Amino acid sequence: MRTARLSAAPLTAHDYPELIVAGLDPATSQALLNDLASRAYDKTEHFHHGQRIGDLIAGYDAVIIDGDPTAQVHPGGPIGRYCRDRVRLQQVVWPDWHSRYPRDTAYAFPSAVQPLIGQP
Repeated sequence: MRTARLSAAPLTAHDYPELIVAGLDPATSQALLNDLASRAYDKTEHFHHGQRIGDLIAGYDAVIIDGDPTAQVHPGGPIGRYCRDRVRLQQVVWPDWHSRYPRDTAYAFPSAVQPLIGQP
């Protein structure tokens, strides 16, 4: 199982939620997170729970979910730096090759491949 990757620059310092993605290789994860972080910084774009982003992963929509850290998906660095009460978390969720997401029936991967943050 691959571990969750967080954005390199803490977004919490700029009052944005920390972005996280799980289950993808580190280079892909970093590219996706850097793209979204630059949208937040450069365009002051805000993401919301359930938002579909069609121009992040070629041929697929990514979905943003809000939630709390779990044992499998935990942004230790930002929480250690800013304390749990200040850190908000958003996860970039990616689909399988049939455009199904982890909570959809018949999602192609085991839940351990892309663990999800807890729902608020």
